[in-house]
Amino acid sequence: MESSSSHLNIASWNVNSVRTREEHLERFLAAQSPDVICLQELKGEDAVFPRSRFAAMGYEAQIWGQKSYNGVGLLSKTLLKDVERGLGDPELDSEARLISGRLSNIRIASVYVPQGSEIGCEKWDRKLRFLDALIQWCKRQLQSEEHLVLCGDFNIAPDDRDVWDVKRWANTVVTADEVRQRFQSLIDLGLYDARRADSGDAVEFSWWDYRHDSFNKNRGLRIDFTLASSGLRARQSGSGIAKEMRTLERPSDHAPIWVQFEA
Repeated sequence: MESSSSHLNIASWNVNSVRTREEHLERFLAAQSPDVICLQELKGEDAVFPRSRFAAMGYEAQIWGQKSYNGVGLLSKTLLKDVERGLGDPELDSEARLISGRLSNIRIASVYVPQGSEIGCEKWDRKLRFLDALIQWCKRQLQSEEHLVLCGDFNIAPDDRDVWDVKRWANTVVTADEVRQRFQSLIDLGLYDARRADSGDAVEFSWWDYRHDSFNKNRGLRIDFTLASSGLRARQSGSGIAKEMRTLERPSDHAPIWVQFEA
């Protein structure tokens, strides 16, 4: 991932507790130097986020934290404008799951979609309500913003290529028709899957269970995405999944993803 004044590099990472993974995040920023990184599952209130550590690296932090659970953030080299928190739904926004800000003519958002627990339970219903609200939020943004880049952990595997075992994962909270249809609804708004645009039919993953030696056996899911407005497609010059971060000691179960646009 190259960073310079002629490129815009946007990364995204579910860090699964920023306090546990501070050094990992610092290592990724030092190696890859994204212009903006969208973070999910901070698992801490705003006051405990290590702002000074990342400020020393040239990153300004916009955080929406929550004690022990959830939490989203944006680290950027350039001050983001018009930062907003939440979907505009008071009930859904009782959980810290969406933060966005504008960089030039692009609104960049970090989202953490509920996992859903199991089909039919209250948490599953909440996941579907969240996705419906997210679709409406994106629709509003696309009507008012020149470009939108939505990054994060969607807890959806939208295609059979995005799971290591199709039968094992059939009709689960990440593959059920209800969530795949909602993912497609986001695409139908005028967004595209930035990584799939480069990788074609490749089978690759961004999350691996901690159990059963899943990472070494490459038994994973692709549930982390950058969805960008179609007007950015011609400017995209690269994308990837930084799997090497999953090999570190005490890693997040997710690997960072990134996309590069010509400025």
